[in-house]
Amino acid sequence: MQLRSETIRKAKRFAQPASNRKRKRVLADEEDTETTRSRGSINDEYRYPTPPLRKRFRLTAHNLKLHDIDMGSRKRSSTGISNGSRTTSSSSVVFGQQLLKNDVEYRYSYAKPPGDIAKVREYFDRSRESPQPTQEEFERYREIASKKQNEATCKSTLYSTLAKTPKAPGYNQYSEHIFNNVCNELTRELPHAKPDFFEAYTSEHLPQEAKETLEGEVQPSDYDFMMPAFAVEIKNTGAGLQTAEIQAGYDGALMTHSSVAQSAYALTYLHPANLTSPYGETQAITATFNGIELNIYANYGTDIETSGDSRNFEPHVVYSQHRVIRDDVIQDYNTFRDACKHLRNAQEFGESLARKRKELLQAFVEDNAAYHTPSQSSNHSNRTGKGRRGAKSRKT
Repeated sequence: MQLRSETIRKAKRFAQPASNRKRKRVLADEEDTETTRSRGSINDEYRYPTPPLRKRFRLTAHNLKLHDIDMGSRKRSSTGISNGSRTTSSSSVVFGQQLLKNDVEYRYSYAKPPGDIAKVREYFDRSRESPQPTQEEFERYREIASKKQNEATCKSTLYSTLAKTPKAPGYNQYSEHIFNNVCNELTRELPHAKPDFFEAYTSEHLPQEAKETLEGEVQPSDYDFMMPAFAVEIKNTGAGLQTAEIQAGYDGALMTHSSVAQSAYALTYLHPANLTSPYGETQAITATFNGIELNIYANYGTDIETSGDSRNFEPHVVYSQHRVIRDDVIQDYNTFRDACKHLRNAQEFGESLARKRKELLQAFVEDNAAYHTPSQSSNHSNRTGKGRRGAKSRKT
């Protein structure tokens, strides 16, 4: 009986809650300066050294998978937005799902062709006056593309062989700029767009008045270029183009949204006689490329009628990406020539769209200058129904 009571008494002493135990640290011998910790208030003779810190695991693919770390999204964290503790990447499945929720139909098999599809096809198929690529150029290209190449090689060697260099004054090719100034209903829960290549006019052709009024719709980045109308997404030769198609659909929707915003503003406040509705026709050109396959798309917006109070009517626009061209680049010499022709014509078509936008913005500034002249100020106010203060307050 006495032995049992002693056992119970010792058990109660060991079962004290952690908050009631005394914890203290003592410094051991000065030679090794090892930190020790008291086991508790039971007996100070029982001490043990503090366990060493865990070694940092190596950043191998196996360890990253074990620790559930997505280095692909971290690599482009500057282009993503945080969703809890994770970052949404433009290469993830969630990206495509959110894109559909934001009314962007990037899947060409589900998108109807735009109203001007015949004109676009004719433009892409027209013959070119510049010299055609030679048989030797094709053989050299096929030798490189038939082997597995990384994305950088596809950009610097393969794409540059097919594409043309822009020659219009102030119109240049840009690479991997982030569209960080764009913020509209299309960017909801999505990272900033970052095309591999795009072509645009420099910002020196962009009037200051247009910058202040339309903001990110005309200048998508802090760098010196306007919103483009032609963009390309590139992958390596061993990869499919499904992800590139999603990214191209996002690029095309943002470029189309910019065109729709500018046209809507012009129709509301400038009333140009030769400006048609921006809906239903091609407003931007996108392409996907992996060295072997080339796809070219026409991007457009469709205004869906919504019921409600007409005084508070806001257009509901669905953005679509329709595939116009698919070329197997290395099948033979003829398909290689066709790919060069189609891509270069598509570049020129995108340049013509960008030039129309630039001219529209210049007309906007000229109209604004005419408003500030005393002789035409009253006429301008009567024509638009609003002064400049009312125009600036409108956000398109």
